[in-house]
Amino acid sequence: VILSLQSLAIYGDNRVSPPYSKEFLQRYRKAQRERSERITKWARTLPPETPFIVEGTMADPRWLDLTIDPNERPKAGTCFLGESSAANDMPTGLARFTTAGSWLSQWAEGVSELDALKHLPYTSVPTLIITNGADDGVPASHGPKLFDSIPHPNKQLVNIEKATHYYIKANPPRVQKRQLFQCVSLVASFIDEQSSIPLETLKKEFSAQTWDIENSRTEQNLSNSISYRALRDLPTAPKATGFNHVAMVCSDMASTVRFYTGVLGFSLVKTLELPDGGQHFFFDCGDATGGLLAFFWWPKMAKKRAPGIACASKAEMDAGKIPQSVPGSVNHIAFDYPEEGMEALRERLQAAGVWVSPKIFHAENELGFAGSRDDPDVSIVSIYLWGPDGELIEFSSATKKMFPTNVQDRVLHEPKFLQLAKL
Repeated sequence: VILSLQSLAIYGDNRVSPPYSKEFLQRYRKAQRERSERITKWARTLPPETPFIVEGTMADPRWLDLTIDPNERPKAGTCFLGESSAANDMPTGLARFTTAGSWLSQWAEGVSELDALKHLPYTSVPTLIITNGADDGVPASHGPKLFDSIPHPNKQLVNIEKATHYYIKANPPRVQKRQLFQCVSLVASFIDEQSSIPLETLKKEFSAQTWDIENSRTEQNLSNSISYRALRDLPTAPKATGFNHVAMVCSDMASTVRFYTGVLGFSLVKTLELPDGGQHFFFDCGDATGGLLAFFWWPKMAKKRAPGIACASKAEMDAGKIPQSVPGSVNHIAFDYPEEGMEALRERLQAAGVWVSPKIFHAENELGFAGSRDDPDVSIVSIYLWGPDGELIEFSSATKKMFPTNVQDRVLHEPKFLQLAKL
């Protein structure tokens, strides 16, 4: 099926030539939207895999009239694909060859979720937007619009003068080395400013490389680890809001740093090299009082903890039991977390390939659990996951039922004990 815009042509023998009047642009944009709506309505009636061709995919008056959305582009009639008149019908044009499902997913206005102005208002992390002064692919007005839609106070909008869309000059084609270096430097500096991990450490720990056995990482471990590059595309989630200090032991500090900073969003705030060749790293998990989560690593202590002894047992948890461990062990670690952010955190973890439980409703009843959040006995809402060394991690939010105002309504039970010989 070939869809074609038959009127208001800006290419060909019967074209309307620039400069374009305001009235012409209004009619042109209206016709564009109506055409897009017709395609969307038609695509909804088709199986998702149905292929079709879209004509006129580079028919934007901005390419021909430099007074529309002006920037530093030196020549009208060109774009990042070359001559805009040729790109308008070339096989490599955006959306030129598509399917019904692809159109609805990517291009259908009001249907597609690929809408930055729709999602950026929910941005909860520092954000850098870079625009290119001579961009021949992205209109000059887009960058400022994106910037203005971001609510986070820590945001930057930087324009790189004379930079084209792909940092390439034509005739003959050559790389814009100065502009490309400026772009890379901006990104690296922004990461450095927003991270508690030194830039050199980031480059060393998270570069695309293969660690050898001396670094406690086997080929199997590497294949099962989380790709740091993939973390850039994960859904955002609120940071944890509190935790008291605890020191644990890991078998691989690199994997531990990758998991707790890259997936859970904690900050590495202190590192120590120990006299016996070990390491001691500290993570800020969001506790306003300064509480930290710490990990030790020793080169001769790479053994995994025994589930049900030194740590909680996944098998017991899968069987619906409260996972137990022996005295002196760390059964699990729990972080305060806003209940309204738990679904976002679950989506982030699942996107990273990390198993995470559904919401668990702890309740002060005979079972210790409730079937829904509406149960008045619910005292804590939690989700659970497992860390790199099998440590059980909980993100929890306490309800008013958990901590009544009167302490006498909270502390109701006598402590129990067993003599160590009977354990």
